[in-house]
Amino acid sequence: MTSDLERLLNPRRVAVIGASAKPGKIGNVLVRNLLRSSTEVFPVNPHEEMIEGLRCHRSIGELEDEIDVAIIAVPAGSAPAEVRNAVDKGVPFVIVTSAGFSEIGEKGKRTEREMVEYATSHGTRVLGPNTLGLYSPKGNTDCLIISHERSPRPKRGPIGLISQSGSVQVSLQERASEMGIGVSYSVGLGNRADISELDLLEFFESDPDTRCIAIYLESFLDGRRFIELARRISRKKPIVMVKAGVTETGSRAASSHTGALARGSDAIIEGALRQACVIRALDDEELMDYSNALSLMPPPKGERVAYVGSAGGIGVMISDHVESDRYRPRLRMTRLSDDTRGVLRKTLNEFAPTDNPVDLTAGSTPAQYDAAVRAVLSDPGVDILILSIDLQPPMMDETVFQFIPEWIEMGKPIIGTSTGGGPIALSAVSRMQSLGMPSYPSLSRCVRAARALYQRSLLLRKVM
Repeated sequence: MTSDLERLLNPRRVAVIGASAKPGKIGNVLVRNLLRSSTEVFPVNPHEEMIEGLRCHRSIGELEDEIDVAIIAVPAGSAPAEVRNAVDKGVPFVIVTSAGFSEIGEKGKRTEREMVEYATSHGTRVLGPNTLGLYSPKGNTDCLIISHERSPRPKRGPIGLISQSGSVQVSLQERASEMGIGVSYSVGLGNRADISELDLLEFFESDPDTRCIAIYLESFLDGRRFIELARRISRKKPIVMVKAGVTETGSRAASSHTGALARGSDAIIEGALRQACVIRALDDEELMDYSNALSLMPPPKGERVAYVGSAGGIGVMISDHVESDRYRPRLRMTRLSDDTRGVLRKTLNEFAPTDNPVDLTAGSTPAQYDAAVRAVLSDPGVDILILSIDLQPPMMDETVFQFIPEWIEMGKPIIGTSTGGGPIALSAVSRMQSLGMPSYPSLSRCVRAARALYQRSLLLRKVM
């Protein structure tokens, strides 16, 4: 059944029940988003003749075409009847965006259960209710209830997003868009009354376009099954997860938010996720940062870090971050071999230090960057390189970026940054990211990403 999610995630024909001609209404936003997609759109509303230039149908039952997905965009009180209409039409997948079900109490839970039981008993799967929808860059399908003008979409890429929260889903998508990170799919679970993280994990396991899975959950539908699946999948693809609702207050908030029961010892959850080789993130920023690095770079062989850049003070702070006792797993700044230091001594300015961290100084050139990076990556004592490409020095220019694909081909993980924080530095970070090097605008985020790569390496040793 999970393999059939292809029709949900990459539909050819989508009906919008509750479509609206009024700008700003969810039913109108959905139609407009779908018109930007590659899917054929069928608005359904008995009170409209035309919506966004499309003929509007009085009911889904009058459609002659075979529909892959029906989106229910009506109030909760009307949603069960519209779900029944879609099921009776033989639609295989229904997305219920309506809120007002299990998250509001027992009456809502009962209505939700009856609605979903009718659908599933007739072979129709349900995403939601209370879901933001889904976005598939691969299939050029946008079934989200938020417009492009209010929330930019990320480009196509290797990260599969699963979120139990619509607001977190938006945050993850916008962070990805801002950083130039690509996603394969973004799916909002909502109340998770039928289709769950378990279904999507199995789909992403075999999906060739998904190389890393990023998950935000407030509760586990079936904790034991999740751990079994994650342990199997994580041997092939990294899984990064925010497990929210771990405090008493957070658990109460989760219950009112998506109807989730988030109780459980955080220490037990932490141990179970570690056994399943799942890398845990604290928030949405860490979730995207870790997933970015893990989707683009291989796990390192060890914990030894080298730094190359043109600012000595940045190298000092990087060293402090790397060797801090506050974080686990611990990394360490490596000592470069005599051969590597000899190459650096011949290549760099005579006053440039050749120890790690490697400071190319303000007299650096693109050619010196290339020589230094190649020498450091060739050192057998280096497992991870943190690289700051700084364009402020007078002899530096953008020709340095042409070397990045060749550095990546050398096979060791590289994390990029650029000092300064202004538009030149941010442009450099964006350029590095676009060339396949995970890059970040701050030193702490660089080191955290490097630590996530090393954690992946340690976890794999336990399960392989």
